[in-house]
Amino acid sequence: MSVVDIQQLNLITNEENWDQLLELVKPKHFVKQNTGEPPNAAVLAQICWTLINETSPDMVKILCLKCLGNSCLDSYKYKQHTLANKEPDKYKYLYHKLAENVCQYGQDCDYPHGSYFPYDGIIEWTINYINICDKSTSCLTDNEIDIFRLSIQFLCNLFTYACKNVTSVENENILQYLNCDNLKQAVIISENAKSLIINCKYLLMSLHMMGKESNNYFTPITNLSQVAPNAQRRAMNINTGINNVDISEETTNPDPQDHPAYGFKSGLIKVIGNMVYRNKMCQDLFREIDGIPLLLDCCNIDARNPLMLQWSILALRNLCEGNPENQEIIRHCRREGVVDNVVLQEMGLTLHEDMDGKSIRIAPLRRD
Repeated sequence: MSVVDIQQLNLITNEENWDQLLELVKPKHFVKQNTGEPPNAAVLAQICWTLINETSPDMVKILCLKCLGNSCLDSYKYKQHTLANKEPDKYKYLYHKLAENVCQYGQDCDYPHGSYFPYDGIIEWTINYINICDKSTSCLTDNEIDIFRLSIQFLCNLFTYACKNVTSVENENILQYLNCDNLKQAVIISENAKSLIINCKYLLMSLHMMGKESNNYFTPITNLSQVAPNAQRRAMNINTGINNVDISEETTNPDPQDHPAYGFKSGLIKVIGNMVYRNKMCQDLFREIDGIPLLLDCCNIDARNPLMLQWSILALRNLCEGNPENQEIIRHCRREGVVDNVVLQEMGLTLHEDMDGKSIRIAPLRRD
């Protein structure tokens, strides 16, 4: 049974009683219920009609996008409906008829309403909104920014969970909307992302410098043997089903994975690396705020931040791709010497720099 009554919802939208709609409809109503049943397709159709209705205020559009984004996570798959081709204003007509259950119980309807839903009108509306807003993102209100963001989120949810085979012949009609340079650029970055990349850089720098000042949680753990007992303990807990198995006295060391900031620096570098990917504006901005030396300094192994070294290298690669100015910064880095590597020393190896200073090789570590 649907949480939202379709007759009440139709009455509210027809009377444009938006305050009551905001009280009645919640995004949590549009995920699969405990009974395993998807949300009522008629209710979902009415939400679609409300979103593309020109008179709906921004707050209502935000609510509708949240509901629609939830509906395609684990409830409905995408499939085109034949009713969409019968009227000039086809999607309003389609969702109006679906909200009235006109075709759901019709004898001639072979559409699988229980597991599929025609999101075509919402795909078109969200992409058009993104294209329009991307031309003036600096002038958007807070509500318009939310609609812009939720439109992108809806498309991501749809094509990830409800439309996995988007390149199939059946879904060919929506590819025309996706094959748009303005949309691609809008999804990659908007003007509002400038503050995000600046905040990521300075937050990463603060955590990085804090870790260097004293031995605290943000100090990198480059000696992986320090966390080996914790890994052994976790493995035994999983295998035995018993918590807090004692391995040795070393297990009294706190487990890095138990800290809420575990992997936080890696996450910041991951965001930076993705934002600068083939985006000249972000590449230049990150160089101007002196972010490249910071990433170079993060090219270390850290048990508190898995894959930080790899993400740093990838971020540097993305910063330099197609950007000669960033490449020059890397090219003019001055070699100060060879840093001692604790991991290599544990393996009985060390880094050796040749006399001419032009090459570095791994050599056996001399023991006294």
